[in-house]
This record gives sequence, C-alpha cells and structure tokens, in this order.
Amino acid sequence: MKNQSIKTILSVIILTLFASSCGNDDNPSTPPNIVPTSIGAGALAGNGEEEIPEQNIVITNTADWEVLKNKMNTVNPETDHFTETEIDFSQFRIIAAFDRVRPMGGHSIAVAAVLDHPDAINVTISRTFPEDIGTAVITQPYHIVKIPVSPKPIVFN
Repeated sequence: MKNQSIKTILSVIILTLFASSCGNDDNPSTPPNIVPTSIGAGALAGNGEEEIPEQNIVITNTADWEVLKNKMNTVNPETDHFTETEIDFSQFRIIAAFDRVRPMGGHSIAVAAVLDHPDAINVTISRTFPEDIGTAVITQPYHIVKIPVSPKPIVFN
C-alpha cells in the first residue's frame, strides 16, 4: 500500500511538472503577430510616371489615401484591382511598401511581418528578385495592407 501511495504522489508531481512546462505560449520575449489584411499587391507599369518613390509609408487619413490612389492610377487603373478602397481610418491604418522602379519584371515586395512590440509596431518588408532574366517591362512592385489602429509608432525593418 505504501508503494502505491508513493507511486501516486510521484505520478501527480511528474504530471504537474509536465503540464506546467507544455503549451505556454505566453513567452514575453516573443511579440504577438498582427495579421495585416492585404488590400493590393502587384507592380505599377507606368515607367515611373506615377512619381511614387521607393518608400514605406503609413497612411492615417482619407486625404492622404486618396492622393496615393490617384498617383497609382496615373497611367493604369491600378486600384480597380484592390480588395477595398474605402478605409475607416478610425479603425485602421494603411501600410504601403513601394519598391524602386525596376528595368524588368519578376520583382516583388511584400509586407512580410507585423509584430506588436511594447513600444512600437515593427513591420518587416521583404523583396524577391527573379532567378532568371525577367520580362522586358519596366515595373514598380508594391504591397498595400491595413492593420488595426494603435497609438504605437510604426517602425520599418
């Protein structure tokens, strides 16, 4: 009987230690992801006539959003392909990443990650390049997403 009690106590201790070490996703060193909603991605094909420089920008109001959409539509109706064009800026911010004008196709740019750090929202931008010679067309890759409003500043990596 005594051996059975010791086995039971040891089993409870082992199970408690195992349960407390598993499934702990509250690691304070890993900031949570913010899942951005993609609004539009592709490449402008106006040979730079849109006059949008290589940049990463945050848009927080309708006026700036309209200016950007108008510039993007200078040569082609680019925003016709967006999933949405009316944004509630009391609820969302826009993050827009524009690559430089490229002499050939096959390039892309993406908002790859959005992490909610204690003092800022960190946005990682990634670029891909063609493995072979791309199409002979001048393009300017872009990616536009929306994220929930936050009082924290946005920092690009």
